[in-house]
Amino acid sequence: MKILFYFICLLVSFSCTKYTEPDGGQVKFITTNNGVNKVNIFIKSTTQTIDLVEVKRDSASHEALNRVNTIILKDDPSVITAYNAANGTNYISLPAGTFTTEGPVQHVGDTWTVTIAPGERSAIIKIKINDASAINFRNKYALGLTIVSSNAGGKVSSLFGSASIILSPQNNYSGKYRVTGPLVDVTNPAVTNFLPYWDADLQAITVDSCVLYPLMSGIPAHPVTVNNVGNSGNFWGSFGMFVVFNPVTDSVRNMINYYGFSELGGSGPPLFSASNTRRAQLDNTGQSWFNPVTHDITVKYLMYQPSVVPGGPRVFFDELWKYLGP
Repeated sequence: MKILFYFICLLVSFSCTKYTEPDGGQVKFITTNNGVNKVNIFIKSTTQTIDLVEVKRDSASHEALNRVNTIILKDDPSVITAYNAANGTNYISLPAGTFTTEGPVQHVGDTWTVTIAPGERSAIIKIKINDASAINFRNKYALGLTIVSSNAGGKVSSLFGSASIILSPQNNYSGKYRVTGPLVDVTNPAVTNFLPYWDADLQAITVDSCVLYPLMSGIPAHPVTVNNVGNSGNFWGSFGMFVVFNPVTDSVRNMINYYGFSELGGSGPPLFSASNTRRAQLDNTGQSWFNPVTHDITVKYLMYQPSVVPGGPRVFFDELWKYLGP
């Protein structure tokens, strides 16, 4: 009778034990720079796959690690807004129709479903772009993602639960450059090219065109020195270099004032004059070309401003853009 009583108590004890979810640890994004990933997208018409970001589970138990882990993410434009506010940038969300997902990732509406297989600790979120040349890269694009939930006992990291993925368009000419060479402003002999040099990011816009962004300004512009005194705040207003290459010969085919595009208040084609009448044009007295071996760019060009100098160019540029790296 005592044995039967003991068996019944033991049975009741087991039947009343509450199941405890195995500790799945934290679920988080793995990024290269404190919640930010910068990824390259090559401007071409053929299909490419891009690794955006890694999602990882730090499972604390063997049982949790050997379960399928389904993680739900969402598109989160507020992440991009916060990045822009902190960095003085103007990225916008990459339109959903420009890409598809592949691998263990599904994207429907604004929801991403990521599956981590049993025994695996992470998964890479990849997107596939069929024709990047059809995307208007005069806009700057990013993706903001936030982890919403995780099964298998996973808990969303409070520090690394969101990620900004910055898309960096590339073509054969883009990269970091160091700009040197003389310039002459016929209205002010005290103005010279910024001394001793200035560095810039040549950002791809299409397969054969780029915009030059001086690192000291962060906007399309041309730094100058006045009276031999360097000042990072000295630029010509509404004048920036939009350069077009010939991909067959690697020559510079055209130089356009970035601020001459109609959406920026300019005249649009054919002159691309800014509202202050400044426009750019190649100087055909010299050779302007991209060296495919050194990646350097030699370019001669002119600034016209008929409201100030009605009879010809205002500024003559003769520059070497020395390639520093991608």
